Amino acid sequence: MIVEYKLKCRLNWFKCPKKTQNNLFNQTETSIEEIQTTYKKLQDIFCPKLWFNNNQNSFCANNKGLIHIEYFENISKKIIYKNAYSLLSFISLCIGTIAQYEPWIKIDNITYPNFFNFPTETTKEYITFKDVKFWEFGFEDLIDIFPSILEKLFYENNSIINSIILPNYLASTYYIDFVGSLEWNFLNAVTTIESLMSYINSENYTKKETENKIIFDKLKNSVNDELKKDFNKLTIRRVTLQQKIIDAINLGEIIFNTKTIKSFNIGNFSEKCANTRNNITHYLSQSKNRECFTNEEMSNAREFLMTLSRVILLQELCPTKNVSQRFKRNTILRDILHYYNL
Repeated sequence: MIVEYKLKCRLNWFKCPKKTQNNLFNQTETSIEEIQTTYKKLQDIFCPKLWFNNNQNSFCANNKGLIHIEYFENISKKIIYKNAYSLLSFISLCIGTIAQYEPWIKIDNITYPNFFNFPTETTKEYITFKDVKFWEFGFEDLIDIFPSILEKLFYENNSIINSIILPNYLASTYYIDFVGSLEWNFLNAVTTIESLMSYINSENYTKKETENKIIFDKLKNSVNDELKKDFNKLTIRRVTLQQKIIDAINLGEIIFNTKTIKSFNIGNFSEKCANTRNNITHYLSQSKNRECFTNEEMSNAREFLMTLSRVILLQELCPTKNVSQRFKRNTILRDILHYYNL
């Protein structure tokens, strides 16, 4: 089965590898026409086939964003759609802003004109990113590990990365302008970081919650029958959102090989994150003892949490790459991650 579709994004993400570029461009070209002809070849040429899924499927793309995938077996349109959006979400993670497809798709030489659909407001870019001239990771940077990335995106069907984290990140790049959009974006950032830490620390969190259950059961068995009725109204303590945000910030310190700035109170920040989330979703933080973010603080926290999620997730998906180095060279991202000594 052969599937083709085309990426649309701010810059050409599927750059032709440098080795191929060097082979095309040489010293024999003497005219503008010859250089233009060579450049067109560079745009049209596909990268070498990348084999994945036990070398049964192949992937290639060109500098115009045309993606060509050959599956060794027939798969449903639903799975093709899911795979395409998982890949798009990953590309969005790499470039840090809006990425889309052309609406059409070609499956075994049959064109389906309106296969993909995106909100019209996504065509407007964030002002924050208007001066960004490069992304942190392009296809050329990842070509050596791209087959393993495709396997994670296409075949880990039950992974929280594909079902929640990557779609949440992609949604965060959409331009959304309505009353309540700040709150929506903040909730999306919190959900992303919470899900990501639940995925990365799954074993540790399960262990903690099991220990809490053991303590809970011991206490329950130590009281009389009358009090046991009250225990049935209680729930076992789970790892809190506040703790997950603390764990994410601590993991950021490891990835960046640095500490947070002295003026940053990680406990206060994570508590206000949790209080603000609970206030928006459950109205549970109206008490004077539960301090929430102002709108400005909420906006800054949203940018920080989503960018931190991006760092952590890229490092998780691309373990052989130095993610922190790429983020440190971007002035805008350093400003967003200002709680760290970068």
